[in-house]
Amino acid sequence: MHLCSINIPQHLLAVWRNAGDSRIRFDIKPEFIVLDQNNKWKAHGELVASMRPYLPTSFDQPFRMGLDKPPCNPALKINSGFKACEYLLYFWALGPVVFRPVLPHHLWTHFCKLVCATRIIHQRAITRQQIEVAHKLIMEWEIEFEQRYYGRDLSRLHYIRPCIHAMIHTAHETLRCGPLNLLAQWALENTIGNLGREVRQPSNAFSNLAERGLLRARQNALLAVLPELNIPSHLPQGALSLGGNYYLLRACERNEWKPLSYRRFSNCHQMLLYWFGNGPDCFCLTSKQQDHLGETGMLKMVVHHAM
Repeated sequence: MHLCSINIPQHLLAVWRNAGDSRIRFDIKPEFIVLDQNNKWKAHGELVASMRPYLPTSFDQPFRMGLDKPPCNPALKINSGFKACEYLLYFWALGPVVFRPVLPHHLWTHFCKLVCATRIIHQRAITRQQIEVAHKLIMEWEIEFEQRYYGRDLSRLHYIRPCIHAMIHTAHETLRCGPLNLLAQWALENTIGNLGREVRQPSNAFSNLAERGLLRARQNALLAVLPELNIPSHLPQGALSLGGNYYLLRACERNEWKPLSYRRFSNCHQMLLYWFGNGPDCFCLTSKQQDHLGETGMLKMVVHHAM
């Protein structure tokens, strides 16, 4: 989580912006410092923020688990609460697009090698062939990083941070431990949040939390011993199977659905003419409409026509 979603993105941004601890002095500006000017950095931030309408709608939902929050404008928020999940989308999903206008072509292709390898490493299911490809790309990226950024210049030695070397081990650790995204802190933080929402005794919260954790451990142990008890379902929560490939889904509308608005008609006569001409199935009379018709003495006409 922290390596790919915080350490690497923050370090690369600091190098490209010549900011923070990665700042260097130079007589001739290196070609990799591309976002040091304020106007370029602001334009880049606006480009990132403009990508939000093109993300799936789930990314605009309230922040859950940390994996579905669209990145904010980095020029405004990079130093004030820019979350790891925002870095994740910013660099590894949008990065090849938003950095293409500013990076030279050879540095952009170098960055794309890291993006490709990182996307493979973040998969939930990875084949051995994919791991070998990812390891090859990471090795090439690390060697080329030393050549193109460090360049055997002692004034840039601080560019080679531990996180640059740590990327080399991600592919091998996937073989040893399994997909790393399942072992990252995302799952742990999500579990902590779920357990916190299950606490129902504020006066004795820690004991209640311990009991909830114990209950989960017992359930997991039972499902491990008897996996047939864990019946997977492809239906959303609250849905019921009616048989014959028919399903009853729960209501998802946020607001009450009204086929026609009362404001469409300027008076009761227009409403009655529309209702008589199209039938009672075209729209429903709301309580406000019934009150209005009752005041004019026309509600009896509507009821008589319906009968």
